Amino acid sequence: FWNFSNFLNPRGFTYSAFHVQFVELARHPVEVSEKIEGTPGLSHPKCTIHPLALIALIRYAKEIRSDEAFYRAGQLCKKAGWTGMAFFFWNRFLDIADAIDDGSKSLPSADFEISDIPSPEDLCVPGSHCMPSAKVEETRECVLAWSVDRSVSPALNKRSCRACGFSRYEAALSCPKCLETDEQCVVTGYPVERDSAVKCSSCHSAANRTDWHAFIRLTKKCPWCESPQEVR
Repeated sequence: FWNFSNFLNPRGFTYSAFHVQFVELARHPVEVSEKIEGTPGLSHPKCTIHPLALIALIRYAKEIRSDEAFYRAGQLCKKAGWTGMAFFFWNRFLDIADAIDDGSKSLPSADFEISDIPSPEDLCVPGSHCMPSAKVEETRECVLAWSVDRSVSPALNKRSCRACGFSRYEAALSCPKCLETDEQCVVTGYPVERDSAVKCSSCHSAANRTDWHAFIRLTKKCPWCESPQEVR
């Protein structure tokens, strides 16, 4: 699926102990994505767990290989029919690809105020491409086609904050207006909805019921502690 060590450390940096903590935070959603990729039922186009997990992974774009993260998220959003999200993520992927070609260390600014996606100036520009040039150009052609289609716009899906009603990015774990914070679903990385929350019987990690059931039904174990679990 992807080179795990390169994905988490795109330039072979020697990280400080403080930074390693952030890398470890990113490690879990990468590992879950790999498990999903290797489980046919979970990686099926009709199952939303895989795209949700990769969308949530974008919040760690400072700690992981950002171009591949944006590409994979866009790819699965496109397969799921979430064109606006795919357009958004692939735009950022192409910005990074262009920066690699130009030898630039900075990216064009963008408005990520309503999300927990790292701002462009905080992202690391890798030293080389994660995709063959033909794949980059194929992505560019798709984005250009969307850009002339008036029915499509690059946009993140939103949901209403349960505390203040503010329309916020659906994968964000906190509201930028009232600062209400949600637990992270151990399966997808999305916010846990309190009325549908379930917890692992061993480590007590929280998850959204539908996603938990889909994951446990096929893997039979918690994605965090890997203890045996049953659908309940």
